[in-house]
Amino acid sequence: MKTAIIGTGKITERFIDAAQGQDIQLEAVLSRRMETGRSYGEKHGIPRVFTDIDDLAKSDIQAVYIASPNCCHAPQAITLLEQGKHVLCEKPIAASLSEVEAMYKAADAGGAILLEAMRSVHDPGFAKLAELVKEIGTVRRAKFTFCQYSSRYDNFKKGIIENAFNPQLANSALMDIGVYCVNPAVRLFGRPKKVTAESIFMHNGMEGMGSAILRYQNHLVELTYSKITQGYIQNEIQGEDGTLLIDAIEDTRRIELVRRTGEHEVFEIEKPANNMYYEVADFIKLVQEENTNHIHRKYSIMEMEVMDAIRNAAGISFGI
Repeated sequence: MKTAIIGTGKITERFIDAAQGQDIQLEAVLSRRMETGRSYGEKHGIPRVFTDIDDLAKSDIQAVYIASPNCCHAPQAITLLEQGKHVLCEKPIAASLSEVEAMYKAADAGGAILLEAMRSVHDPGFAKLAELVKEIGTVRRAKFTFCQYSSRYDNFKKGIIENAFNPQLANSALMDIGVYCVNPAVRLFGRPKKVTAESIFMHNGMEGMGSAILRYQNHLVELTYSKITQGYIQNEIQGEDGTLLIDAIEDTRRIELVRRTGEHEVFEIEKPANNMYYEVADFIKLVQEENTNHIHRKYSIMEMEVMDAIRNAAGISFGI
């Protein structure tokens, strides 16, 4: 597919690496500034540069990877989808439930594929986790945590507010980090009955860290996430017959099954260092199959329902 990239940040370089050897022909980049786009294109061998989303939407480009600020995902994707462009959109797919619903409506209108680039749930690590959950009996508690000290936080403390700490870009610890905990929760357990949450905020209204509890019929899911601290606590899913110990919910490579009898079994998941490969492969497959009503659509909508509930409970505001 003739593919364009929106954004020139580090994540786009991981996409380019993951696309190598797959049915992706990198043809164009969209940047706000022509000189930035040209510099990026020259570095990565991408021949064309767009500075206007409408020009990109009307071009012969077939697919677009969106890695712009969160606040831009919905308007950019809708413009492209309505013109029949397939879209792989970085997580979180949108800033709100109403936005993601509008995006899928546009995808249906344009007969195009829309997929959230939630890399962690497309790879073998999550597939193994979903398989092993069936081995531990009735689930009673799950703890998913992702706390990663942001490379932009030191500048923030110096008074330099970059995109990663600008809440007006639909940014927060929940959106950037917590989503890695929310999406696996709804994929494994579905829609919760109740959501409670608390957050810690920075001086500019940016959510720096937070915790949420998802209440299900027979179990609780505890989510903790942060952009201002580094965490080392293991993830867990506790069942009546055993417990799963997960090294990292955002990139699962090791799972330990501890049965109630005391038996231990360790599963090492082999996969590339860059696990974006699998989301790209799934995106290509959906396009080839013309599968617009895919299962990932359901989970992206459910994810955003939960994230809206967390934002409302914790008082997270984007100021937009």
